[in-house]
Formats: sequence, structure tokens, C-alpha cells
Amino acid sequence: MHSTKKTIKLKDNRIHIISFDIPYPADYGGVMDIYYKVKALAESGLDITLHCFQYRERTPQVELEKYCTKVHYYKRTLSPLSMLSLNPFIVQTRASNRLLRNLKENDAPILFEGLHTCAFIHKNALKNRQKLVRMHNTEWEYYHSLMLSEPSFIKKMYFKLESWKLKRFEKQILPHANAILSISPDDTDYFNEIVEKDDLTRCSVVHIPPFHPNSAVESRTGTGKYVLFHGKLSVSDNEKAAIYLIDRIFSKQEIPLSIAGKNPSERLLEKARLYDHIKIIANPNEDVMTDLIQNAQINVLLSFQRAGMKLKLLNALYRGRHCVVNRHMVQNTGLESLCYVKNTSKEIRATVESLMNVQFSINQISDRRSILEKQFSNKENAAKIIDVLENASH
Repeated sequence: MHSTKKTIKLKDNRIHIISFDIPYPADYGGVMDIYYKVKALAESGLDITLHCFQYRERTPQVELEKYCTKVHYYKRTLSPLSMLSLNPFIVQTRASNRLLRNLKENDAPILFEGLHTCAFIHKNALKNRQKLVRMHNTEWEYYHSLMLSEPSFIKKMYFKLESWKLKRFEKQILPHANAILSISPDDTDYFNEIVEKDDLTRCSVVHIPPFHPNSAVESRTGTGKYVLFHGKLSVSDNEKAAIYLIDRIFSKQEIPLSIAGKNPSERLLEKARLYDHIKIIANPNEDVMTDLIQNAQINVLLSFQRAGMKLKLLNALYRGRHCVVNRHMVQNTGLESLCYVKNTSKEIRATVESLMNVQFSINQISDRRSILEKQFSNKENAAKIIDVLENASH
């Protein structure tokens, strides 16, 4: 199984972790944080019971049994009737009674991954349990920004209603948490403000940066021949960024651009087909994505919404060469000094042109190591969670 690296003062060293999705393969931001957190906590000596919601194409994974004593799977019930609930759709579709029964099997602390998994946090059956909530975003803000960037009227209305429900739900569940594990400095400030304003004395807010696949900076010196944009392309913000890069920047210059990620739309594929120097790499596996990031001359990462901490930014900094980003991608992350922060298409285009032949140096790799391997170490951040568990009041 795994070896205990630290003496933990928790009763039996046990913990329940509820994941909103099956966290392996770790091929998009949210599940990446969960998978590498599970791995780091197991390697620190915790005995983990993992609860996963199963939907879409994801299937049970033997890999998770390497780090968990037990893994339970629950079918996510994606009934349209769940829309009628006052609970957010992402919560109501994960309200499994079997999950509640399994949580009651012992009195170990519970880590809820996202508001998505908090349907039962207020239940009397869990009243005396230590309860931690990992906030991957300020969810209602995230859904509000999805609403703003969504072209379809029906989806826009869904995001608007979900945002309202999430804000209401957040207020209801926070009094039942012993600790909020926020993913970014901005989110930490936001939740601290609520805890103070609502006088939630038993709830602490602790900033725990995202967990990720990297243990050391693996950027390469020298130069590459292309620019890379990567992300989950079915997410509207990522598609919007990819189309912006094609229309506003790379259609006006001949520098090769690769756009890589899950499930690109036909609209995006058609845009790219117009240009010989722009290509889409659909659904690359982890090895292909790592090669793309490492061999690129520039990783360009844009977002039109400020939301949490972007794991793709961490991957680009740990593995890639020059990193060109806009303000929303990097603001208040502590990573600004490692990136070229540009906000207009004119600035981005000029920066990309000026960096295409600039060697990436040993000094730049050293700068990254001094920040990334200290503040974003999975081992150190697992130790912080264990400290929270040891100190949280029942």
C-alpha cells in the first residue's frame, strides 16, 4: 500500500474524501487537484476511503486502489427533474443516500471536494464529524462568468439560475464546516470575509494551492518551434480564448500555433482549418500533452474570467519554456514574476514575435524552482491539510 512518513495524531489516521467525479485519469484541472491530493495524503500516512461520482464516459479505476483502502462509486443521477430543486443542479445530482450510509460506517473526518459534494454536510448524522470543504472556485462567481460568456440563451439561463442557487447554498453549508481549504489567495480573502461577517467561529479558512503532477521543474533550455495553447476545449472560456488567439493574433502572423485539449467543437476545428500554420490536437493523452508543453517555445494561456488557480498554468511553468498570459490567468497567484503578463491582442502578438527566437535559460529555470518547489509542493500542502485535521475542533 503506502508507508507512513509522519506520525499523525488523528484517530486511526482515517479520512473520507468525496470526489465530484472519478479523479483518474487526472486529465483536467478539477480531478487533477483531487487525484494528486489523494496520492500525497496517502503517501503522508492517511488511510483514505474515497467516494466518487460516476457519469459521462469515466469508469471505475484500479489505479485509485493504490492509494485508498476503499473506493466507492455512485452513479450521478442526471435527471432534468433535479433542476426543480432549490439545491444547485451540481449538488442535487450527487445526493446519494448510499453515500450517507457509507459515511456513517465510522467517525473519520470528511473532506468534501467542492460544493458539488456537500448535499449532506448539514445532516444530523454527520453533526459531530470533522468536516473540511475544498473550494476549487468561488462556484457562484464561476457560474456567473460562464453565463456571461455563453452564447446559447438556454444555457445562459441555466448558468444564471445555478449561480443564484450556488450563492444561496454556499451560505447554508458554511456554518457546518470546520475548515475551508481555498485554492487561491483571492478565494482565501473571499471566504475569510464571509467567516468574519457571519461570525462562523468554528470555521477556519486555509489557503492550500492546487495539487498537480509535478514534483520538480522540468523546463528545457534552448528554443522550440511553435506556440502552444492548451486546456479543456469543451469549456466555453477555453474555446473563447482559443478562437481569440486564432482571430486576433495568429491569423495575422505565420508563427505555428498548436491548440491541444479535450473535446474541441466543430466551430473551433473549422476556424483552425483556415490556416496552414494552426493545428488542433484533440484529446491528447498525458504523455503527448507533456511533450507538447515541454517542446513549445511559448505556452500562451488566456482566460476571460478570474476563477481560482489554473492548473494548466502550473503545468506550463513546471514543464514549459516562456509563458505568456493575461491578467485573469495569473492575478494574485504569486506566479506573476514567472510570466509575461500581456492583456491586449497587440501586446500578446508583439511579445510572441519577440520571444520566438529567445533561448530559455538556466537562470529562468532557477527562478521557477525557487517559487514553485517551495510554495506549490504537494508534500508540503498535504502536511498543511493534516495540520488542519489535527487542529480542527469537533
